[in-house]
Amino acid sequence: SEFEEYLRVIYNEALRCRDIVGNLTALGRSDDSRMARHDLKDITEASIKLIASTAAKNNIAIVNRVPQRFFVLVDAQKFKQVILAIVSNALDFSPPGSAVTLAAAASATNPEFVTLTIADNGPGIPAEILPKVFDPFFTTKEVGIGTGMGLPLCHAAMEECGGAIDIRSDFGHGTTLILELPLSLGEEGA
Repeated sequence: SEFEEYLRVIYNEALRCRDIVGNLTALGRSDDSRMARHDLKDITEASIKLIASTAAKNNIAIVNRVPQRFFVLVDAQKFKQVILAIVSNALDFSPPGSAVTLAAAASATNPEFVTLTIADNGPGIPAEILPKVFDPFFTTKEVGIGTGMGLPLCHAAMEECGGAIDIRSDFGHGTTLILELPLSLGEEGA
């Protein structure tokens, strides 16, 4: 009935509001951090498994070229969420038959960091929008789809672990997210 439809819409919007408030709360809270030494390859593999079915359904490959030699100092759960948010965005904008590629290399600017890149073959981001992508509530997705909290939360999580996040996009030629992560330099370290 029409009444049941209204109730369903109200319920769904209430859940969306709950998620937005939860994201805002998480953005301002960093006291529950669990920083530890993790293999970057293991974290990326675990994250990809969580979104692999979505990628397969959209006929998009997720290629993990992260080598098994970079040990990073991060909160594994939060960092998995960062990877999931970025890969999920990439899947939303990538055409069927394309790929999202994760790669890692020693940082070109700081020997105590590793650079993780997540690149897609999507349409890219127009130059005038690029500076706004880390602003809370900014989204190019349809109303009710995007909250504009994904990349701002990624930015906060990267700052929390002493890292950084940047974005490079050539409109019409895909987008690359660049994450700089502190290495955990131990006896097994990179």
